[in-house]
Amino acid sequence: MREISEFLKKIDSFGYVNYYRGHADISWDLLPSLARTKVSSIDVWKCSNWSDLESEILRAFEKHGCSIIDTPPKSSLEWMIHAQHHGLPTRLLDWSSNPLKALFFAVENPEHDHLDGVVFGASVVTNFVMDKYVEIDQHDKIIGFHSSSLNKRVTAQEGCFTVSPLPDKWGDFMKVEVDNISLDYLGRCDIPKENKPALRKQLKKLGVTHQFLFPDLDGLATSIKRDFGL
Repeated sequence: MREISEFLKKIDSFGYVNYYRGHADISWDLLPSLARTKVSSIDVWKCSNWSDLESEILRAFEKHGCSIIDTPPKSSLEWMIHAQHHGLPTRLLDWSSNPLKALFFAVENPEHDHLDGVVFGASVVTNFVMDKYVEIDQHDKIIGFHSSSLNKRVTAQEGCFTVSPLPDKWGDFMKVEVDNISLDYLGRCDIPKENKPALRKQLKKLGVTHQFLFPDLDGLATSIKRDFGL
C-alpha cells in the first residue's frame, strides 16, 4: 500500500466508523498510557490501586497547572484531556475522526521505518457527541466521546477519545476490542514498513504535518527537523 488512495479504499470497506488511530508499530496494543505504566515503579505508600494513582496525578497537575493554563478546565475530564495531551499517563486513548490524521501517526516518525504500522477504525457502542455529557465512572466498559475544542491540538487533530474503566486494585486494563461489548466493529489497515516514506511524502503534500497537527512551536520545530532529515 504505497498510495493514499489505496488506504482510503481500505478505510471505506470498514463501513460506519467514527474513531481512527494509527500505530507506528503493528505490535502495540490498544491500551491507554496509564495501563502501560509499570506497577513496580509506583510508590505504593502513596497509591494502593489505579484509582489512587489517577487521583494523585490529576491532583498534582491541577494544583500546578491552574496558573499556566489560560482557561482552566471546568471538570475532571477536561483536566484529564489536558494531562493526556501534555504527556501524563491517563486512561484516555487518543483517536481522530479523520483517517488521514490517524495515518500520519502511523508513518510520521522515520525512527520506526523498520517496523510495520497499522491504522485502526472503530465503532464504539457507547459514544457521546461532547465530553460534557460523559460521566467516566458510571460505566463498566470502554466508552467513547468527541471533545469540545479544549486546546488547539485537539482541534487540529480532530480529536476524540475512548476512556477505559479502572480495574480493581492493580488489575489489567480492558483492551479496546470487539469481544468486550465496548465496540460494534474494529477494523485494521496494515501499513508495510517499506511504504511509510512514500505515504509520509503524500501526507505532507496534503498539509498533514506536525506543524498542522501540533499548532505550536514544538510542532513547528518537529516539522523543520523532518524537512531537514534531522
